[in-house]
Amino acid sequence: MQVKSTRYKKGSIERRDNAKGSVWRYRFNDAEGKPKVLTFDVAEYPTKASVEKATERLRHEINAGTAYSHVVKLTVPIAVDLYLDAIDAGLKPRTRTTYRNHGNHIQRAYKDVLVDSINGLQVQTWISSLPFAGSQKANGLSP
Repeated sequence: MQVKSTRYKKGSIERRDNAKGSVWRYRFNDAEGKPKVLTFDVAEYPTKASVEKATERLRHEINAGTAYSHVVKLTVPIAVDLYLDAIDAGLKPRTRTTYRNHGNHIQRAYKDVLVDSINGLQVQTWISSLPFAGSQKANGLSP
């Protein structure tokens, strides 16, 4: 049973010191309303902003069923990951690898771009600029 929240779920991030060093603790309620805690090592995530970026996809998934789902700005890399995760189960291993390679190309090209800000001409220009043969561009991005 999925509980529909009436408010935006952002969670909270706090820095804590423990016996092994400093960590960031990200506390949130999952889509079913159960409290969860994730920890991030300060050595790998030195700033609060880096933890927020790392948890962006999770926040999007949690808020997908709420009236506030539009608050989370969906970037292209997150959209690619969500798409690939959704179709991953029924794919053959070779197809899965090919799709992941295509996704990696797209994620590198549109690192911090919001999905709402992309138009078809930008994508067409990007594909034209790729260093692949015309047939490879038409049939897929794999070299």
